[in-house]
Amino acid sequence: MLAADIFVQVTATPMDGNSGQPIANRRTVMVEVPGPRIDIHRERHREESADATGGQLAEYLASDAALHLLAKLGYSGIGTIDTIVLPQRPEWTGARPADFTYEEMNVWLA
Repeated sequence: MLAADIFVQVTATPMDGNSGQPIANRRTVMVEVPGPRIDIHRERHREESADATGGQLAEYLASDAALHLLAKLGYSGIGTIDTIVLPQRPEWTGARPADFTYEEMNVWLA
């Protein structure tokens, strides 16, 4: 069975690599993880992802995409990352193009 597209909200706290102190407010991004991307990841990492749900894999992939966007914006260190799978596509993501695309995932700054 093919996985469905999943939207994941990722919230990250940028940290200073030396002091470990927050250097900016928490940043929230929305990531659209295409179902085929989840299937490819599951196929490539069969043993590690055998028991993982599509949502769990989407959270993992979305975290990676969010970190790449934040690095592109100049945040080199991240202290904490919180993710949550959303039950449906947030309406506002359809109203504007993605701010960043990473490995077929669209990413928007919230």
